[in-house]
Amino acid sequence: MKIIFWKISVLLILLTISVSAFPQNRDSWLPPPFPYVVRDYFFTEPLIFYTKDSSRLDLYIEIPIDNIMLKRNTANNMLESSLELILNINNSNEESVINKSYTELISYKDNELKEEHKNSIYFVRNFSLEAGLYSLNLTIRDNNLNKEYSKITTFLIKDITVRSILFSDIMFLSDYKTNSEGKKEITPLVNNNVFNLKDFYIFFEIYNRIDTSVTKEFTYRISNDKNKIISEGNFTFQLSGYNNKEFEQLSFNNSEPGKFKLEIIDKSTQEIAASKDFVYFPHHLPPGKFKGQEHHPGH
Repeated sequence: MKIIFWKISVLLILLTISVSAFPQNRDSWLPPPFPYVVRDYFFTEPLIFYTKDSSRLDLYIEIPIDNIMLKRNTANNMLESSLELILNINNSNEESVINKSYTELISYKDNELKEEHKNSIYFVRNFSLEAGLYSLNLTIRDNNLNKEYSKITTFLIKDITVRSILFSDIMFLSDYKTNSEGKKEITPLVNNNVFNLKDFYIFFEIYNRIDTSVTKEFTYRISNDKNKIISEGNFTFQLSGYNNKEFEQLSFNNSEPGKFKLEIIDKSTQEIAASKDFVYFPHHLPPGKFKGQEHHPGH
């Protein structure tokens, strides 16, 4: 299993966690009649977190190992791949504010790949940005395949001075536990496909810009694309400092695949404090098989 961080120290300070890469991607490539779930080469998710005087983008990238072309290096008998990650972020005036590229080298022994090929490789990148609406254009070039795959995503960074209580973005988790050293271990759902999970976890931060401790009540609801409420419940939080890290377990008792939305609503104002779209598909596809000398993308 591999997980790669460019700036892991920032992430660990933020969440006080270590992150594990478990298989979560094999149900992401589905046949019609489910056109909202596509055969993606990679998945990406921009998540926004805040300090008292700045905003930070944590960009998660997931690439299923089955999608990467690995070729035999006869010099060391390793299966290797070279990936280029090309990142461009524009502001609302279509001005480029971040333009970066990275080269990542991936290698496996045969026995490692047999164990790991159903898993994913993760990358995390952190950027400080001002409030505003942004568009993210991410291209991944597989040098062994001589192909490029691109995605364009928009994200909003809120003005931290407007509200006294502010939410970060919501991170979906497929697993959450505390290890023997007291560190929280999570598995992020970067592809937002809550497949076959009746219960799943979310992580978010609540920022209290009031000088005193305050108790806040929120309602959460999960609705489908026809605005039918599938699941709902309540949260009560004691916000004693500025940064309040919250892990919550949600129930999602649903048997039909589709598009869904999670909303967290402030009970006192009925405003939506945070929301997130996701998809759900309850079945499994047969796992692929390792081919041997060359490992070809599974799509």
